Amino acid sequence: MLRYCIIGLVALTVALFALSLYTLFAGLSGAIQGDAFGLDLNTDESTGDWLFTFDANPRNGGVLAVRLFIQLEIMSLDGESLAKNSTSVYIDAGGQQQFSLTLLIPGEDVQRYLLEGQEGIFEMKFGISTLGDLVGFTQTMRIRGGAPT
Repeated sequence: MLRYCIIGLVALTVALFALSLYTLFAGLSGAIQGDAFGLDLNTDESTGDWLFTFDANPRNGGVLAVRLFIQLEIMSLDGESLAKNSTSVYIDAGGQQQFSLTLLIPGEDVQRYLLEGQEGIFEMKFGISTLGDLVGFTQTMRIRGGAPT
């Protein structure tokens, strides 16, 4: 009897792992396809503030619910954080969830870095998990850039 219970538990574990992997890949492909993400930069002419707006409308094509985690940060090369924001959204199987993140860089910081010709770093952490956050992964993307010439 114990032998059959162990075999059943192993079979259930393998099935849940396979469903989780399928959901992660289906959720990831639905989250990053087409126009699911957009990033806009607007400048307030009166204050000189920069406002980054990250709009997303990811879709979960998997058979299990997923949780998406997004963190955006703009930093100087010496590691000083100029702006940071994050969110976590829960998307049911076959569902879609719209959200938005904003980053505000004050005008005085913009002028200081532009006048000094310094570069900065845009960092995006993206995570996806399923099965009660037991299965998932996180990816960090960094883009280094400077003021346009």
